Amino acid sequence: MCSLKPLLSFLHTSEQPTVPASLSYPAGAENDIYLSDGVVLGEDVSIGPFTQLIGSVHLGAGVKIIGNCVIDGTEGLVTIGAGTKIEPHTLIVGPAIIGANSEIRAKCSFRKSECGSGCVLIGEIEECTIGNNLRTRPGCVMFQSIIGNGCKVGAEVRKSNLGDSTKVVHQNSYLGNTTVGKRTNIASGVITLNYKGDVKKEETEIGDDCFIGAGNLLVAPIQIGDRITTAAGITHRKDVPSDTFVHPSGEHRPNKMTPTGDGYWVSA
Repeated sequence: MCSLKPLLSFLHTSEQPTVPASLSYPAGAENDIYLSDGVVLGEDVSIGPFTQLIGSVHLGAGVKIIGNCVIDGTEGLVTIGAGTKIEPHTLIVGPAIIGANSEIRAKCSFRKSECGSGCVLIGEIEECTIGNNLRTRPGCVMFQSIIGNGCKVGAEVRKSNLGDSTKVVHQNSYLGNTTVGKRTNIASGVITLNYKGDVKKEETEIGDDCFIGAGNLLVAPIQIGDRITTAAGITHRKDVPSDTFVHPSGEHRPNKMTPTGDGYWVSA
């Protein structure tokens, strides 16, 4: 690793910049890159044009920044792990940690959060703690949430916790003040109704190995047990015990579906 002085001026200068051997950039981009005092680069880092690294920023070996990015470490250290790729128009605000071999897709906003290795991120992420191998989809919004390993998220998730391998991939779903267990699949259009017009937000709990059908509304406060399967279009106003199938009529019946452990269910 090498600690750098400001070595490239932003937007055209007559001075010839000094570039360490570990840094590469496209031909002609040397006048369009800004690195401040607190930047530390690993080996074989590549930085594209119109990129600003501000404040305390540490890039691991082999990090590739395509260009048109801002990484702002003025409020806290930004650490980006080895082999991570950052696509154009990305904003990263510290303090932040991005694990190794991750991919930050174009137009992602990653603020004051941390994620593990092997993640693919897009959308808006703020004040979140994320495990390894998260996959997000366009339209994803995550705020003040804890996301486990191997999750898939495309919805709006606010002040919620998702267990390992849980899926909530559809943009038209909303989880607020919700705790979801492991290996649970949240279908399209599921909404946890956590707000009743006063200051307090109510909590929703969903267990392990559940399938919450499309268009379900969960009126908080409510608890959904483990191994629950629900039909589409149901409004839940009372707790659902474990090993229950919720019929389209809202009736609770014994659940005859068996979770496969990967977010799917088969007939028992």
